[in-house]
Amino acid sequence: MLLINEFGFETGDDAVARRRSMLKAIDHLKSRNVPVHALGVQAHLNAAWFAETFDAKAYRSFLRQVAARGLSIFITEMDVQDDGLPADVAVRDAAVAEVYARYLSVALQEPAVKVVLSFGLSDRYTWLQEDYPREDGAARRPLPFDEDLRPKPAYAAMLRAFRQAPARRPL
Repeated sequence: MLLINEFGFETGDDAVARRRSMLKAIDHLKSRNVPVHALGVQAHLNAAWFAETFDAKAYRSFLRQVAARGLSIFITEMDVQDDGLPADVAVRDAAVAEVYARYLSVALQEPAVKVVLSFGLSDRYTWLQEDYPREDGAARRPLPFDEDLRPKPAYAAMLRAFRQAPARRPL
């Protein structure tokens, strides 16, 4: 399968324009008979402001529009940054899990969403720790498993979202 993969569709000042541009790009590729089978969504989300800035209705509409163009949707790089949250592990883990739950409850309502991949499995190897360490020096906790591969609240949130999602045809 050939994917077109991009980020920034969920939140931010340019999310609306990015969604619109991606739909335009898909239309252009399809008009030229370019074989594109799926949209890859790099869901790099931020717990500190996700609840206030995520427009679930607009995002769901975007996913429907992608599906209407005949593409599957792969969430290819899901992680949740903990910038702006207190260093307290329990507080951060709860906030990160809430973002996983909120995002996946919307995304998984679209049957064209066929794949969800976290951008890493364990906090031990997150790219965020290396490339974007927290200003307070606390270790990042963006993934479903902690640095010792123990499941965190994010794992439980993902599992609940998968169990509550409508059934879909596998690839």
